[in-house]
Amino acid sequence: MVLDDKKIIYGVFNTIIMKKIFAITISSILFINVIGQVSITKPDKKALKIAQSNLSKENYTEAFNMFSTLYSKYPQNPEVLFGIGVCKLNKRGEEKYALPILIEAYRNGTKSDDILFYLGKSYHYHHKFDEAQSSFEEYKTNNKISIPIAEIDKNIEMAINAKKQIRNARNLEIVNIGPSINTKNEESRPVVLPNGKGMFFTSRREVGFSNDKNFKGNYFQDIYFSEYKNYEWQTAFNEKVFNSKLNDGCVSISHDGSTLISYIIGDNSSKKTASLEGNLYYSTYSDSALWAAPTKFGSNINSEYQEESACFSLDKKTLYFSSNRPGGYGGFDLYKVKQLPNGVWGEAVNLGPIINTEHDEKAPYLHVDGETFYFSSEGHTTMGGFDIFKSYERANKYWSTPVNIGYPINTVEDDIYFTISEDNKTGYCSSDREGSLGGQDIFKIKMFDAANYQEVIHCSIFNKAEKKPVNAKITLIDEVSHQLKGIYRPNGSGKFIMVILPGVDYQIAIEAEGYNSRILHMNFPESTDLYTNYEFNLVKKEFKQ
Repeated sequence: MVLDDKKIIYGVFNTIIMKKIFAITISSILFINVIGQVSITKPDKKALKIAQSNLSKENYTEAFNMFSTLYSKYPQNPEVLFGIGVCKLNKRGEEKYALPILIEAYRNGTKSDDILFYLGKSYHYHHKFDEAQSSFEEYKTNNKISIPIAEIDKNIEMAINAKKQIRNARNLEIVNIGPSINTKNEESRPVVLPNGKGMFFTSRREVGFSNDKNFKGNYFQDIYFSEYKNYEWQTAFNEKVFNSKLNDGCVSISHDGSTLISYIIGDNSSKKTASLEGNLYYSTYSDSALWAAPTKFGSNINSEYQEESACFSLDKKTLYFSSNRPGGYGGFDLYKVKQLPNGVWGEAVNLGPIINTEHDEKAPYLHVDGETFYFSSEGHTTMGGFDIFKSYERANKYWSTPVNIGYPINTVEDDIYFTISEDNKTGYCSSDREGSLGGQDIFKIKMFDAANYQEVIHCSIFNKAEKKPVNAKITLIDEVSHQLKGIYRPNGSGKFIMVILPGVDYQIAIEAEGYNSRILHMNFPESTDLYTNYEFNLVKKEFKQ
């Protein structure tokens, strides 16, 4: 302990000395650079003020265009450099180019009181977390800061979280899913079919259903589909049945594959503000008619604000969704709503402060095990931007503390819209990380670090004589530990799924009114085909006259 204390004292002393040397060096550089700067003309001073006004209003595209024009005349001007650096830091795909520009602005003596804050954010993006933390902490000592202390502290916390997550990196492989799906445009929201044979996703493309653009110059969103065949994703096509002239996006699919949730968000391309309203829709699948046109959820789910991501529980009787309606904990919150016996959706309930924060929470996803709840958040222990977290709902009432699912699934960029396969071996997410073909892309995640892989088996239960579905109760028990592992009920077609561990001895108790009960003893091998169906049959009881 004494040795550690000495190291700490030495580290603090060394840091103080280095800061003083750094300050003297920077002062010298500032003096040299100021001498070499070209004086800005009166008309260009006016243009600079307009550019700075656009910057303060977060009109980054207009500000960047003006700063770029000024840069051609004044490449060493610190205020021009600062403006360009901040614009790049706030433009997707350009963030990595901000750091050298902001460093030069700092060396050239920018008058912006916020330079250290933006330097900190740029260092963070480049995984220079110690430099980021130092910049944020030094920025806090400035009496003229414009960034709230809470936001500065949040950035310091993200730097600490990022170091911890990278130090404990998970054993997995993440690859870009490829040009059959990803393009130079934005692709997001992977929705994989339960049988793994296809994927819906959302993209902004010039060949979309509408040629309109929003005020940022981006094409409206549409829903696309790619089939997985011969171990490859096929060229995606526009799923026109789901798309309109507005922004359309896929959200999730029910675990039985029969209901797709989508959203539509209005966007007036003639104005610099997007519509505040976005609504959730659902479409049902049938073998005869294929996918039906989207139907809007009712007013207990949709509001005059934005509802843009959602998922069903296994039985489709509960819907989890995100909304930025008033009354939440801040920004987008996660809610749940239960379906009443008459088929009408009840009142939406906020998931509470364990899940929701003062920041945005989006993209809920309930795993097929019925317990593991994934979502994305800009709060909690994020490394930066949106990170993916998981939690468990206890007794249908209490939530466990959300846990960051780790690096490199999560990065300092936005990582969102996570889904994971039934066997927990393969995941998908949207991210603008390194390796993207342009904007957000869809990435595949191969998990190698699970101690035990759960598998999901597909089952059905029928009347043996008539081959009709039976409404039964199926109880799964571990024969060694005698622990209850699950209670399952089939849907109207007699189909259900069970979550098991390969190689474990199970007792399966099947009960149904009017039928003879069955007790089975089974050990399931590791599946070579995840979609093998196990069929169980029941025999009606014979009643003596």
